[in-house]
Formats: sequence, C-alpha cells, structure tokens
Amino acid sequence: MADGGVLTSSSTTYDSRIKSYTDRIDKYEARLVTTEANYRRQWTAVQTLLNTMQNQQSWLTQQFSKSA
Repeated sequence: MADGGVLTSSSTTYDSRIKSYTDRIDKYEARLVTTEANYRRQWTAVQTLLNTMQNQQSWLTQQFSKSA
C-alpha cells in the first residue's frame, strides 16, 4: 500500500474532527466561565441589596417602636 492510503486519510479525518471538537469544547468552557462570573456578580448584588433592605427594616422597626 502506498503512502497516503486509506488509513492515512482516515487518521487525518479523525485528527481534524478531534481538533474541531477540542476547539468547540474550549469555546464552550470560556462561555461557561463568563456566565459563571456574571451569575456571581448578580448574586453579590442581590445579597448586597438584601442586606441593605434588612438594615433598613431594622431601622424602621426601631423608629416605630420609639413612636409607640
């Protein structure tokens, strides 16, 4: 069998597919990292807002109890 036969062609095809899949996986992982960072940023903002509202609730409760 001569160089560049069926096995070489199949090997090249599979190598190309593997590279394509690896590239797609890398891009997907990069998107996941970005999405995770966005969710963490949003979660922190929600937690900060919740803490602020709880502090305001405590302050208002104190104010109403002083008035009563």
